[in-house]
Amino acid sequence: MRAYVCYSFSMSSQNKIAVAASAAFASEPLSGTRVKSAQEVIAIHKSWYAALEQTESFAGFSRVYQQTGCEEYLDDKIKSPACYVPFADGRFVNVILHNPRILDDVTNAFICDLHETLHAIHINKTAALHAAYHNLQQGIVLSPRSFIFLHEALEHDSYSRSSAALYFLERTGIVMPPTRARSCMPPEEFADLYDNAKGDLHQALWFCGDTFLDEIEKNRTLRNFYRAHILTTYETQAARYAGSREFRYVSAGLEDLYQISTAFGPNSRGPANGFYKAAAQPAPFTRAQTARINALHARYGIPPESELPTFGQALKDINMTRDRFLELSKSRVPEPAKTLAPGAIPA
Repeated sequence: MRAYVCYSFSMSSQNKIAVAASAAFASEPLSGTRVKSAQEVIAIHKSWYAALEQTESFAGFSRVYQQTGCEEYLDDKIKSPACYVPFADGRFVNVILHNPRILDDVTNAFICDLHETLHAIHINKTAALHAAYHNLQQGIVLSPRSFIFLHEALEHDSYSRSSAALYFLERTGIVMPPTRARSCMPPEEFADLYDNAKGDLHQALWFCGDTFLDEIEKNRTLRNFYRAHILTTYETQAARYAGSREFRYVSAGLEDLYQISTAFGPNSRGPANGFYKAAAQPAPFTRAQTARINALHARYGIPPESELPTFGQALKDINMTRDRFLELSKSRVPEPAKTLAPGAIPA
């Protein structure tokens, strides 16, 4: 059974995780010394990351992550093993929260940390992921379908790359304790995909992520589980911000998808400079998902997908680069919390 729920998309203040993230600056940083068990886990994880970086596919990983400026905290109020929270209350917070209750499962804690670390890299390097309602400064918002597709691509990339990481770690001689959680594909399963792809890591990553998202748990696929959460996030954001100003709706282009699939390492959705046909578009939506998407278009006056400009075109119209858009979005950083709030762990 997969004991892993990842919230990689932006949260409103109505979400408990976002409240915890807003208070994260008053929480217990993982770099502190108060929690001995956390320090033991960190020491083990550091050794695994060091070994991972000796492999060709993960060389320089720590440097790329450090460039995000992401901070990590323990928070015993979150339900998932770990979660990356990019935004809260319309501000860029850029934190990873770790649930201390899973630290005794050092292997699953590592997988979850790697998964969320990859999300931090995704969000910090992909401008289109900042084209959402809470970014009131520019007023450019992804359509519901594009919002789902790009955030689903985050999960695809993190699951496939985490699976590859365990495979490569095993090949370095690292012996990781067994875990009952299925937070990524076990090394022996990824090895089969890699062999079937005849050593083509691009193909192995694509098939791994796609296969994992289509696994069934509790009568639905992981893909549909994420889509439900992503749609709820979009609906919540729209209800909160749609009346704040006039927004320009856009669709995601292949360049935006490419920024996610190459945020770190080899392209996980195609060869070095392209996409596999199935990877360049979202998997079919269910009837229920389509109904929710259509309801959003109708309620907020969002034009049909085929009539929308791409995110890149919208930026050209206002003479702005992706890098500048990203810079402006990330500059909206909250002030550190002055008092403890629900979810904070006193230092």
